[in-house]
Amino acid sequence: MKGESNMRRGLLTLAVTVGMLAVGFGSPPSALADGKGWVYKTYSAVSCDHPRCGGSGALPPWIASLKNPFLITTDGHGHTYHRATVILIGRPGHVHRCDASAFSQPFTGRCAFHDYGIGLVRASVYPGPLHGKPTFWVKSETASFNDGPWVADPFPPYPFDTGTPFRPGHYGEAEILGSSTKGVHYSVNVARTHR
Repeated sequence: MKGESNMRRGLLTLAVTVGMLAVGFGSPPSALADGKGWVYKTYSAVSCDHPRCGGSGALPPWIASLKNPFLITTDGHGHTYHRATVILIGRPGHVHRCDASAFSQPFTGRCAFHDYGIGLVRASVYPGPLHGKPTFWVKSETASFNDGPWVADPFPPYPFDTGTPFRPGHYGEAEILGSSTKGVHYSVNVARTHR
């Protein structure tokens, strides 16, 4: 299902997200409050005991786990900038590699990439609890896979919804996916302070 595929891509790239407000995109009033902006620290961790991930779509079958710390700065006018690290663990039985195809083609082993980019805050397009609520979107990004050369916009098309909530708090499977599924461990922590 195309919607599930897009949701999976966004959820997987939680850390790789955040951007600049483009003309025609709305942002929540709190993102624009007082023009001073915020600093967000988020940490996402997703793991699945079995390749099917309980049918939740949280991760592709070849990825056993994802860890994603990232830092997002907003300017108070809807523009965002981020720096992130994404650490993926691929299940055995596939090719050893780490590149821009990590979310679309099977791989084995550890794949770590560092990322920075720009984005926006916009209402989420994903079905479920986040639908219509503000999330971080990526407009453009640059990533280095396993400390290799930098690659511009490795996960098109842009902009895309990361599924990372804009509102501070702790989110689990039920708050992100709409239900808790046995063998799926999903946690997102979002904290913010004034710049």
